[in-house]
Amino acid sequence: MTMLSLTNSLLSPTHMVSCSSSTNYNTLMANTSDPDKLHSGSIKRVAVIGAGVSGLAAAYKLKSNGLNVTLLEADERAGGKIRSAVKNGYIWDEGANTMTESESEVTSLLDDLGIRDMQQLPLSQNKRYVVRDGLPVLLPSGPISLFTSNFLSAKSKLRLLCEPFSWRRRHNAKVSDEEAEESVSDFFGRHFGEEFVDYLIDPFVGGTSAADPKTISVCD
Repeated sequence: MTMLSLTNSLLSPTHMVSCSSSTNYNTLMANTSDPDKLHSGSIKRVAVIGAGVSGLAAAYKLKSNGLNVTLLEADERAGGKIRSAVKNGYIWDEGANTMTESESEVTSLLDDLGIRDMQQLPLSQNKRYVVRDGLPVLLPSGPISLFTSNFLSAKSKLRLLCEPFSWRRRHNAKVSDEEAEESVSDFFGRHFGEEFVDYLIDPFVGGTSAADPKTISVCD
């Protein structure tokens, strides 16, 4: 299943309004934690701001509970960071390329939307590649292969081995307020180096969250 298929299926039962970020909204936001309240008639209309996957899923849930849902989006299209692009006869998807079904709600959502048959499983979960110096490089499958391969430089491997001992010496393992607010990129860079961030953390965060590790707080 492509993430774009999920986006399109979530959008189908809702009404989306494209508007600029400067628009003033007089909206009534529903509390979905009380199912009885949803069906009591006290709340009939709800606006969801943002038509990314989270906003689409929220709108779908509210619509399924009988509410009149208006989805507000600053862009001209739904999907947030998830999109398909066409250039020179090639089609590629942008955004997160994986999702997990560990939660029962995800499985139920796929079934409710009728897109289970669109699900695409990896041909081989043991072989994943990242681009380095313009070429695809096989990602190590575990700690042993990480150290026995040439994926990381000797300097980065040594830093990984020394990190547990370095951590114990830093402020008696206390975390400062400044460190608590740092980004995912800064956190792993401080502990393991920029090479570790560029070729392990960055591809992982981009593939699972469609995000830049420099913009995500380590506390999130």
